[in-house]
Amino acid sequence: MADVMWITPLRDGLDLVAKEYIATQGLTQGSGVLVLSEFAGAAAELRGAILANPHHPQDLADTCCYALAISRSDARNRLSEAFEVVCRYDIEYWRQEFINEVERRRATKLNKILPIGHCAA
Repeated sequence: MADVMWITPLRDGLDLVAKEYIATQGLTQGSGVLVLSEFAGAAAELRGAILANPHHPQDLADTCCYALAISRSDARNRLSEAFEVVCRYDIEYWRQEFINEVERRRATKLNKILPIGHCAA
């Protein structure tokens, strides 16, 4: 329900909170604005978030003021960009990435253990 979500950890963290805010805003046709620390891991993928440096108080104040003053149209455009990312990289995407990596590592390990010409059962 917040018009602005201000997530500014000093180092990586709170990525899921940022993504949950974007997902909720997107699913409810909201126009919320995400202000995110440039040090949060999600900052690299959540296009549309307003990035801030939490080590600089003036930058924090400026981004907070900007987020509160931004037009609803600009806010919706920013939110739309971030929502696309959250929708694309959903639980199914991460599950499949994990399974693919496990299978890749398993195959690599089997190739090192079994002599050429033998098949794994």
